[in-house]
Amino acid sequence: MHAKCIIEVNDEAGIRPNKTFLALANEVGGPSNLGFSEKDVRNYISSTLRSTNVNADVKEMLNYFMRMKELSPNYFYAVNLNEDNKFMSAVWVDARCRASYEYYGDVVSFDTTYSTNWHGLPFAAFIGVNHHGKSTLLGCALLDSEEISSFEWVFTQWLECMGTAPKGIITDQCKSMFGTIKKFVHEFDNVLGTKEQKELEDDTADSRGLIPCLTRSAIERRFQKEYTNEMFRDVQTEFGKKADCTIRAVDEQGDSARVKVEEEILVYETTQYVTFDVHFDHSTHEVRCDCNLFESAGILCCHYLVVLSSYKVNEVPSCYVLPRWSKNIKRKHTYIKNSHDIRCSNESHNIFRGLCAHFYNVAQEFVNCDDEADILHNVLEDARAKLVDYCGRMRNNTVATTHNSIVTDPSTVFGTEDIQAPSKDNPVESTANQDSEAFAQQIAKQGLGGFMSLLNSFDNT
Repeated sequence: MHAKCIIEVNDEAGIRPNKTFLALANEVGGPSNLGFSEKDVRNYISSTLRSTNVNADVKEMLNYFMRMKELSPNYFYAVNLNEDNKFMSAVWVDARCRASYEYYGDVVSFDTTYSTNWHGLPFAAFIGVNHHGKSTLLGCALLDSEEISSFEWVFTQWLECMGTAPKGIITDQCKSMFGTIKKFVHEFDNVLGTKEQKELEDDTADSRGLIPCLTRSAIERRFQKEYTNEMFRDVQTEFGKKADCTIRAVDEQGDSARVKVEEEILVYETTQYVTFDVHFDHSTHEVRCDCNLFESAGILCCHYLVVLSSYKVNEVPSCYVLPRWSKNIKRKHTYIKNSHDIRCSNESHNIFRGLCAHFYNVAQEFVNCDDEADILHNVLEDARAKLVDYCGRMRNNTVATTHNSIVTDPSTVFGTEDIQAPSKDNPVESTANQDSEAFAQQIAKQGLGGFMSLLNSFDNT
């Protein structure tokens, strides 16, 4: 049972079977002491953990949604069924994701990257960018197809959940595979936890100290105090590029000035000179540069900075210091923990893990000599004998009352019994054993180039 428990926990965490086998072998002093092979581990995963009929797979996903809703009332899910009660589409958003949308919902990537290997359902993730310039999940969906009607349903449900529409949605499509839907929703738990932990680490890093300024500019110091470290580094990049900029012409018209700024750019070891028009207002210090860096990335460009320097402006207008990148705001979603499906394993394994933890804590205090170990062994054998006697008496009592008892499957949730899996018009051969952790690893590491890439993509399209 210990081995089964470790295999299931590691599989849910996306750990490959060969690494699980090596870990189990190390516990007992080598593979020869295990009594089973790496192939047996793989067979257990595919035959026990992933062998389920398609209807049960969909029902388990719906049960998962209901459990999450019980854990957190702000958890959102919507399921679309056809007239035959067959599953078509689903949208679900964690409570923490809903709260973070208030801060990161300006531009969203809708990434239809994955499709299931059982049902052929395209999977899509709503992805935003947090105040550190890193990707963050804002919801997930399974679509019955990539037809317009399917996208319309998903977007409608997601907007109902969020309440407001983003300024823009960028779409990206490619194909990959993941295992069963039941397996996927647990991987989704892991991804949310990883994202939450990474954002917490970045927030902690910001509170520990400041990145030194590159210049004596008061404007740079302002951004140093206001922005997260990651975004301040982007600001510093523009301050560094300021040295490559030269003002070539100025056309003054009242309070307005049109300044031509030439930037020296190295492209494939060749120096090129590119001219940008910067429109500057003397009275307000507001600016517009045709490089559109601020509009696309939320960072002031080097062309604007060189113009400010030429006019001896030492304070940037507040409209260019975006709260979105601030490290001084306590955002609501940081008070919300990601939902986690505490019932994703069966009850006996949960009890087993608790007993193991208790035993390890006791055993570590009494491993100094053989006498202590012998006493502990004797106590365990005595406890085992009492438990065997107890279980025998309980079985006798159960037999006497069998006809008066009703057994209820704890995994059965009212309302899901008649729901059927979607039809598979184009079955795809399963690759679950090879790619069980593909989703968690790729989305967790997927940067999408940060806010700049998202907004530049939106601007280009």
